Amino acid sequence: MSIEVKTEEAMPVRRSPDGQLARPQVAIKPWRRRRYQLGTASLAVLVVAGFLANNFLARQYTPEGAVRQYLSALQSGDSSSAWSAISVGPSPSAAFILTNRAAFDAALSRGRPDIKTFAVTLTRFTDSSAAVVSVSVDTSSGTKDATFNVRRSSSNNLVIYPGWRVVVMPVVLQLELPAGAGGVSIDGQTLAVSGSATAAVLPIRHQVIFLGTSMVKPQTAEVDGFAGGSQKVTYAPTMTEAGAAKATSAVKAAFATCAQSASGRPQGCPQAISSAITASGQWRIIGDPSQSLAFAVDSGAMVATGHFQMVFDYSQDGVYGAIHKPSAGGFAAVLSLSNDNIAVSKIQPATGLPGVPRPAAATDQAAEAVVAPALKACASISAGNIGACPQLFIFPDSSAFQWTLVTDPLLDARVGYVPDTGVFTVRGDFQMKLNYKIRGSAYTTYSNNTTYVAYLFWDGNQLVLITINGE
Repeated sequence: MSIEVKTEEAMPVRRSPDGQLARPQVAIKPWRRRRYQLGTASLAVLVVAGFLANNFLARQYTPEGAVRQYLSALQSGDSSSAWSAISVGPSPSAAFILTNRAAFDAALSRGRPDIKTFAVTLTRFTDSSAAVVSVSVDTSSGTKDATFNVRRSSSNNLVIYPGWRVVVMPVVLQLELPAGAGGVSIDGQTLAVSGSATAAVLPIRHQVIFLGTSMVKPQTAEVDGFAGGSQKVTYAPTMTEAGAAKATSAVKAAFATCAQSASGRPQGCPQAISSAITASGQWRIIGDPSQSLAFAVDSGAMVATGHFQMVFDYSQDGVYGAIHKPSAGGFAAVLSLSNDNIAVSKIQPATGLPGVPRPAAATDQAAEAVVAPALKACASISAGNIGACPQLFIFPDSSAFQWTLVTDPLLDARVGYVPDTGVFTVRGDFQMKLNYKIRGSAYTTYSNNTTYVAYLFWDGNQLVLITINGE
């Protein structure tokens, strides 16, 4: 058995031109080549970036994103971005409408809403094209909750993303300015306001200026309408030096006219006596009613308020001497304004005014010191019924009256003061003995009244006794 061994033929080796042996060539698959690896990595980065960008833009172009854009723009004062994020709802009925782009820019250029930080707390879709976004807003006065209505717009963003707009409802500002006070400016736009008026503005911060005249000073008010709703802009008029002088003179002249009335209840004047007296008389003014005037706006008119004290003197059959009836309290003088003058159209009684401070010199002792000699003077009058004194005795054919004070009328005297009227009272008990005659026969008795009340006014310098009534 033989085994034949066959030897393979040797392969010829090709030499390279430079005499070295050529290395065998190994094929590399395309996906393992570097240029393909770099391209694949770049594509992956672009895909991830595109995904993230799409995710970011999708979040931006949502109801919540629209609210964020609007509030952030308000914080930074970016009027253009804020305006592009909103649509203005229908304006309510108002005399002036300031809800366009120019008004928005003017308002935001003067001040920003009070927003420190904010956080969206809830987004709720009411349908496919409307949502309600709730926001918690930190302000200088604390944290407040706000709700925004957001609606789909008619155009998309970047072609494929839905557009959303915050629907802002105008705020109504209630203005009240007397005729002749100079008008109003809102964010630089002058409005011819006279009396009561309303202005519809956007819910951001606004600067309201009451322009003033030579009679009344200008006044600036800052209004933050971010919370929405209706707001009253308070006008607290302050007179110029010339205006105060004109108003004081006008009030004095008006009271002088009222004092000329012979009626106990004159029309168009604040004074009136309580009892139904038909007799004619004469009014006296005690003190200066034009002192310490305050100014306000009421029902679209400028009014000057203060306090007055007056006395009505009149006569009555069967009463010895004049009867004195005090009248005091608050008043409101309606003023007519022009650029260089002030007049009073009418004066009426007023309640609810700040009280008249009690003068330091008008002590209880000072009041008693006025009443004591007056009671003694009453005892010296030979009459049974005296107009300004407390004692009383009436009997047919009686005469020759002689009064004598039996007790000290100040022994239990009580002094009172009423700030609403500025009237002082002194109350006490008294006893007066009376000697009199009837057809020549002498008799003795006592006053029918045994208590008294004295009324006093402060005239600016001292206490003035008006009358002492018996009770």
